[in-house]
Amino acid sequence: MTNTTVLRRFNHLKKITENSNLEDYFNIQNTETRKITFEYFINIEKNTLELHIKFLKNVPKVNFTILPDEVCDIISSFNDDLIIIKFEIMFPSTYPFNETIWSLINVEYNVKTLLNLKNYYTYLVDTHNNRNKHDWSTAILIDKDILEFFGKMNYFEDILEYN
Repeated sequence: MTNTTVLRRFNHLKKITENSNLEDYFNIQNTETRKITFEYFINIEKNTLELHIKFLKNVPKVNFTILPDEVCDIISSFNDDLIIIKFEIMFPSTYPFNETIWSLINVEYNVKTLLNLKNYYTYLVDTHNNRNKHDWSTAILIDKDILEFFGKMNYFEDILEYN
């Protein structure tokens, strides 16, 4: 059963993303060659929020003089670096008096790296949950919890360099 505080906080998140999105709200500077996007799905029955964070870095377009530009665009899109991380944030029935619990759902990527990205993001989730367990405050809103976690994981360029 969803408590009224969770509903209010879900509504707060919806309101701040009503005319914008989380990347604009967090003032993330996207460019033509580098883009980070957030997408979330609220499940009121389960008291959860599923969060998808997508990192896309465009690799310079390859032009084949014998092919039309549209075909070159399609071919080049396969060279783009892409990382999609999916999380679930669970809100306990005692929320906001008890902390949210994050879990990693999935990591999809096409980048070459020596890091095991599933283990890396699992470690970040565990670290975040441990920090929340010790330093939780009822004043932490959903968007602030997401922003704090994102600050720990926003090392996409470093991941691309580590190969």
